[in-house]
Amino acid sequence: WQSTDRDTAQLVTEALEEIRRTIGGETTTDPGPASLELAVRAAYPLVVSGRLNADRGSQGNPQPDRRHPGEVLDAMRRGLQGVHQLGQALQDFRNGPQIRAVDEKGHIKLLPDGSTEQTVNDVYLRGEFPPPGKAKARRAGTTPTDLYENALGTFSGAIEALQQAFAAIGTVNGDDGRPLIEARGAEPRSCEAWRAVLRNIEDELIMWGRTFQKAFGTRPEPQSEQFYDEDTQLDSEEEDSENWENEDLLTR
Repeated sequence: WQSTDRDTAQLVTEALEEIRRTIGGETTTDPGPASLELAVRAAYPLVVSGRLNADRGSQGNPQPDRRHPGEVLDAMRRGLQGVHQLGQALQDFRNGPQIRAVDEKGHIKLLPDGSTEQTVNDVYLRGEFPPPGKAKARRAGTTPTDLYENALGTFSGAIEALQQAFAAIGTVNGDDGRPLIEARGAEPRSCEAWRAVLRNIEDELIMWGRTFQKAFGTRPEPQSEQFYDEDTQLDSEEEDSENWENEDLLTR
């Protein structure tokens, strides 16, 4: 990473482009230097102001999220909403005492009752930008987006509970000290029923990922030294659209 003289607006725009290319390119690698620079710049207003801190919990003060601030900032820079939030932190820190919360489009969020603008703090940031696979903090609103995010959160919690339940089976030992699951196994009909449910969920998860890519990602531009005229560009865009549809059919 290298510091540049780009202003906040330009940095946010370029970071959003990086995120969309990462989503569309089906890669989990680092989005790019713009999002990293944005996170580094936003660290000061968020950490120094106490809106993001390194509280690891103490007696009488449990802290379920054990990530240090750098890990939270890294989670933020890897998503569209997080990039908007980092940019908003820089803007609001410069203009006033409060740092306002934003949604995935960069719009200022209101409190559930609509009374005033929502501001960020450590609890909010950790809940809104969890590690991959972890549920977001539950939303109090009743909009379709709120209900959708809460449903995803419930599903994420169920997956985590399933992992814990699965692991717990292996901890039950018999009289000889061996795990009973290794000696007794489980009834085949039940195993097949469970596998059928998991297969169906796996297929749907693939489709959900593809849909997210189409909704929020952009295809990486082909590396070529040739110049394309307008007709060629239109053909390329139509081909990209067909490719998305073909990939969906292959995963059904």
